[in-house]
Amino acid sequence: MSTNQGKSIDFDVVREPWHKYELNDNTTIKIKYVLTRLFKTQTGEKRNYGIDGQTITVILPTKESKGQPDPTKYTSEDYNKAIIQEDVRYNTISDEWYEYIVDDGSKIRLKMTVSGISKTDKFDANGDPVYIVNNNFMIQVKLPKL
Repeated sequence: MSTNQGKSIDFDVVREPWHKYELNDNTTIKIKYVLTRLFKTQTGEKRNYGIDGQTITVILPTKESKGQPDPTKYTSEDYNKAIIQEDVRYNTISDEWYEYIVDDGSKIRLKMTVSGISKTDKFDANGDPVYIVNNNFMIQVKLPKL
């Protein structure tokens, strides 16, 4: 998710925990969003925040689901064309809020939610299967007490 409107503001990370999901084939997916920029716009008393960052995804497959290592760098379009299973079923192991403190004393909380997982026919350089994970974010702001 990226919004680069408004003033870039400094922040400190309080928590950026890994989210973990177990797929129906016993593969575990770990996902972490690393916030790199936080933007603030203010109109009168109304504050809006935007985020920019990077999602890191780690696949922990079973031995049976590993394949031939492939060092090829594919595009997002290539991966979308390579989907062999949409809507892979999964169970949530952990799914916690990210927390940040910004320079004006506000507390920002982000909640990443997975909206779908698809399996491709591709394997990465380690031979791990490649999955496409779609996610969304909710932003919650707690203003400092006066």
